[in-house]
Amino acid sequence: MPTFHSHFTVQAPLDKVLAFHRDARNLPKVQPPFPKVLSLICPPELSVGSLVEVELGPFPRQSWKVRVDELHEPHGEPRRALMIDTMISGPFPFWRHRHEFTAHVDATLIKDTIDFEPPGGRFGWLLLPGVTIVLTLMFCYRRKQTRNHLNI
Repeated sequence: MPTFHSHFTVQAPLDKVLAFHRDARNLPKVQPPFPKVLSLICPPELSVGSLVEVELGPFPRQSWKVRVDELHEPHGEPRRALMIDTMISGPFPFWRHRHEFTAHVDATLIKDTIDFEPPGGRFGWLLLPGVTIVLTLMFCYRRKQTRNHLNI
């Protein structure tokens, strides 16, 4: 199963970074303009079992429904937090997104790990290079936007 990794640091405390990520209404703030967030249904604060429904588009139009499966509040030394969400319907046969947050003095390290199966059945593996490029570009944009919203 392919795995995508991204990591970066923001100049903000762990609690602020985690709160930003637990508010799925922030997704349009960090999502690239293509594909754009067309609609979003979510609770004000994500917790275990929360569902997030998002429609992206305009082309190709994609409907995603994800569930928060794990959420670990800040703990330990260094302080760490974790949130894992799994796609329950959408364009991929399998998609699990692990968000890890680690406090570092006056900054927070954000690590994203996505395990996925490419769409397209047996021929989906041919799409893997394209999926990897799209994810890389999307997370570069998200890194910049997250820093814009959170850096002190």
